[in-house]
Amino acid sequence: MRRQRGFTLAEVLISVAVGGLVIVAALMVFSTVFGQNTFFARAVDVEIDEVRAANAMSLAFAQAIAMTNAGAVDLNAYVSAVGAGRLRSFDSDAVFGAVPSVHTLAVFWREARPSTDGSTVGVSTQLKKTALYFQKPTPTTWGVLYLDLGGTGTLGPTRDDSIFEGFTRLRILNVTTNDATNGPGSNVGSPVTSFDVEMTFRRFIAEGDATTAKIYCPESALATLPVCAGIEGYKDVVRTIKVTLRDNVIALSPSSPNPAAPRGARLFDLIHFFQPRFDGGLR
Repeated sequence: MRRQRGFTLAEVLISVAVGGLVIVAALMVFSTVFGQNTFFARAVDVEIDEVRAANAMSLAFAQAIAMTNAGAVDLNAYVSAVGAGRLRSFDSDAVFGAVPSVHTLAVFWREARPSTDGSTVGVSTQLKKTALYFQKPTPTTWGVLYLDLGGTGTLGPTRDDSIFEGFTRLRILNVTTNDATNGPGSNVGSPVTSFDVEMTFRRFIAEGDATTAKIYCPESALATLPVCAGIEGYKDVVRTIKVTLRDNVIALSPSSPNPAAPRGARLFDLIHFFQPRFDGGLR
């Protein structure tokens, strides 16, 4: 017992130092793993938002009736007549910081419920008014896409709509049209067959100062607007989808009774679609 001795002060200090280094290394590994997990979680969230927005727009516009190309004309005051629709070319970067804060991108009627027999005269389809709006991003708030499926009531961008957030930019481009008079192209006033939607979402790589961590300025404004300077690390994720307006495409089919002004129902993958009659009615 007398020959046993405790630790010397030097041994204790060395043990404490080594233990501290081990703890610091463990904390660094934990921090790295946690940061990577957070980064990947944000990436997954962005991907989910992109897919949801893409699917919602594809489904809604696939049911659009008599949609025509409005070019770059402002649609904010446009009210769709029964069966008529308009689609606007748009780039949120081009109007960043300008008024209004919300832009109307499309207003149209969609076929929400087809008849059971498209060949039966007088059996009507159910039409619902639909609109697509985009609230532009600001330096401190992201862009919001509103898809109003409201039906026959007053249309407008509200939280009751299908909403998709996290945008730093949205573009509607490559609008393609076709009709018997003008043929294929991007003719204003002609039926739309398809268009591209380019969605840009932003995810931040690291959490920083709350005043700079969420700056949703577009790339074009980062170097020109003082309020957009000093942004934290981020990555913009761009997804482009092609939306096909199936009803308008089918209307242009050679099998239609009159490709220039079709009427009646046409079958598309077991779904019936309808066009206005010459007398203004629907069937």
